Amino acid sequence: MAALVSIAVSRDVEGQILNKQKLLSEQTFWDNRDWNWYAEHIPFFECPDPEITTTYYYRWELLTKHLTYGSPNSGYSFTEFIDRPFWSGAYGAISCPAGHQLYEARWLRKPQIGRDYARYWFRTPGAQPRNYSTWLADAIMAFGTVHQDDKFLIDLLPDLIKNYEGWEERHYVKEVGLYWQTGHDDGMEFNINSRQTQDILRGAPSYRPSFNAYMWADAVAIAQIARLAGQGDVHLQFEQKAAKLKSNMEKLLWDDRRKFFSRFSRTTKNEMATRSRHSPRRTRLASSPAMCMVVS
Repeated sequence: MAALVSIAVSRDVEGQILNKQKLLSEQTFWDNRDWNWYAEHIPFFECPDPEITTTYYYRWELLTKHLTYGSPNSGYSFTEFIDRPFWSGAYGAISCPAGHQLYEARWLRKPQIGRDYARYWFRTPGAQPRNYSTWLADAIMAFGTVHQDDKFLIDLLPDLIKNYEGWEERHYVKEVGLYWQTGHDDGMEFNINSRQTQDILRGAPSYRPSFNAYMWADAVAIAQIARLAGQGDVHLQFEQKAAKLKSNMEKLLWDDRRKFFSRFSRTTKNEMATRSRHSPRRTRLASSPAMCMVVS
């Protein structure tokens, strides 16, 4: 009887295995037809909605189109543009989409590509981790949550702290308690905000919900990694940074009338430091068009 149950369970499990080649062949968009690579590296998926299934596999083909192997020292990295524009860094990488790319690469079955790309930003000559807003520490922590390896995360902790301090030195206004950024360097060139300025490409410096949310997420991630490393002082330091930044965002960037977050132009430090939620200045700015982001 036990043998019959075992055979039945075995057949039932076999019946649940997806036909990988069939799932790939059902799609018609492929440029990259390296079926063996997909079979080895990606999680396979199917659902009753063909549009969701197509979108899922299309995302994986896009990942392969931007995947590059730089050198034995740098390993794998990703490009943003296939033609590698002049403003990209070593091997064509640009930091603007790095958070998205690491979030997707974490689902690959093998961790090498994601680990290489995480290290790339801090240890490859010519990498440019702070040319554009991004959430590297948060994305690396998310990657490390899927491919659990405390040693890998702890090894990168000094690099993540140095990168965060680099943003602080250049973009943090202590009297305000927020980070400023331009629309262009926030990855949002030619937006509604920039078109209200004389520089429609870059826009004017402002305290933006998006960039401050990224910095909050990075502070939280660094605090978590510091705890793994047993560095209680660093954990507390970044936990406090995250709490302070969140409080200032809610106080200065939340538009209570719209129930939404909004950016503010970078004005004088004293004015921003004394701005209250219901000040006339805030009401006037909040009523103008702005690029917004909800921060949960």
